[in-house]
Amino acid sequence: MSKEPEVPFYLALDPGGSTGWATFTEAGNGITMGTCKNRDQVYTLLKNIKPSCIIMEDWVTQQNAALGGDRLEVLRVIGAVEFYCHIRQIPLHEQPNTIKPVGYMWAGVAKARSKADSHERDAYVHGVYYLQKAGIRTPQQGLNRL
Repeated sequence: MSKEPEVPFYLALDPGGSTGWATFTEAGNGITMGTCKNRDQVYTLLKNIKPSCIIMEDWVTQQNAALGGDRLEVLRVIGAVEFYCHIRQIPLHEQPNTIKPVGYMWAGVAKARSKADSHERDAYVHGVYYLQKAGIRTPQQGLNRL
């Protein structure tokens, strides 16, 4: 007899040109994670996962940042997620990138060695941070699942 697949309740996102994502059960156990390489893949992810709650890294431009010629994919992804949450009436919890050091510590996972490989881990630690802060997840819960 096969076990029923776990249904993602929470979806955590690290938005950008490459968007990291991680899913969690309602009890806060990690299910899976990955990286969307473009905005169309983010749209497909949202369509297929249908989460009940989304946790997403917020993004603010740096005051001295030179953005000439940048298509600002991160803002386009954030806007798409905000709209998705609005039309589906799904709670959206945004948090600053400054929570990542604590999130990594609480998750008990190592940072990726390169920026290109960091997106899914960053999404995962955003989820862990939010879920532990909200009392949904306990420290070190579900580490062996990912």
